[in-house]
Amino acid sequence: MNLRGLMKKETVRRLQVIEKLYYTEEDVASEELIELLGCSHPVLLNDISYLNGKNLPFRINKNKGRYSIDFEDTATMDGIYSYVIRENLEYQIIDYLFFEEKEKIQNAARRLNCSFSNMQRYLVDIKSTLAAWDMEIPHRPLRVEGDELTIRHFYYLFFKESRTPFSNYKFSNSLVSAIDQLIRQILADNEITNNMTVHFQLMHSFLIGLQRLKCDHLVDSLSSECGLVIPEIDDLYRIVRLVRQELGIVFTEAELKQCLWPLFSHHLILNRRQQSIVHRENRRLAKFYEAHHFLLERINDLLVTPLSQPEMAETMRLGVSAPTVQEFPIGFLAKL
Repeated sequence: MNLRGLMKKETVRRLQVIEKLYYTEEDVASEELIELLGCSHPVLLNDISYLNGKNLPFRINKNKGRYSIDFEDTATMDGIYSYVIRENLEYQIIDYLFFEEKEKIQNAARRLNCSFSNMQRYLVDIKSTLAAWDMEIPHRPLRVEGDELTIRHFYYLFFKESRTPFSNYKFSNSLVSAIDQLIRQILADNEITNNMTVHFQLMHSFLIGLQRLKCDHLVDSLSSECGLVIPEIDDLYRIVRLVRQELGIVFTEAELKQCLWPLFSHHLILNRRQQSIVHRENRRLAKFYEAHHFLLERINDLLVTPLSQPEMAETMRLGVSAPTVQEFPIGFLAKL
């Protein structure tokens, strides 16, 4: 997902300045930056002054009409990108909609410290973007509506790219810690080791599912089994107690499945047993798997060191996870 389509023109331009200087080994002439950005010299100077005036972990330097950038040792482009995203009003509005504060536009504008007219204008742009995902934004009250799996998947990608910390979901540290322990247990019980990416995805997905449950939004099409060893609800007394205390929700096996929606919707496939279940229950995915297998064999024939059969199986398993949620329009992610 690329969130630049939601950014203002000047924000995208300033990101381009940072990226150009970061990825170019030699100093860059002002004329080259002006041509790249399609802006005037005063605009370039203003952008650089703006960036140097922000509390960011780098400094843009100028020497004889050429520019360079000095990053702090711990700084990364991903970190800069996520900071810029979170500073944008467009991001803040989409983030605000996730929590469904049940408010009208006027109240939302006050909370986000923007004018009513700006709020309306940004909502129009966001509506246009989300329409490609078949999602809508009703106003009374403000919220996101559409296919529940699509909404959850959209917010997972949204929070992933913006590097949203788990604490931003507004649950207690105790509850987040209990969920973290559960995810680690699931991965350990199913012998899925050294995979921080899966842990990260399941953590965000669980917290997204819990917030959607809080707002009474359910996924209707979850499978009865996911193919993994999942702890019994009676053994999750800490999560059950904390969810009841913080959200007023009775946390049963049904709610656990809702929070583990990537597994029970077959969006995340972690082992061969899951893969077998998915192929049996989802014909569209089975056809995709067959096509993926054919293409992978063709690619494998071109490799100097071909993949082993276990590597082929693992690559195909990872590949079939992608299209199991609603297929999004081609080219849309580049826009968003």
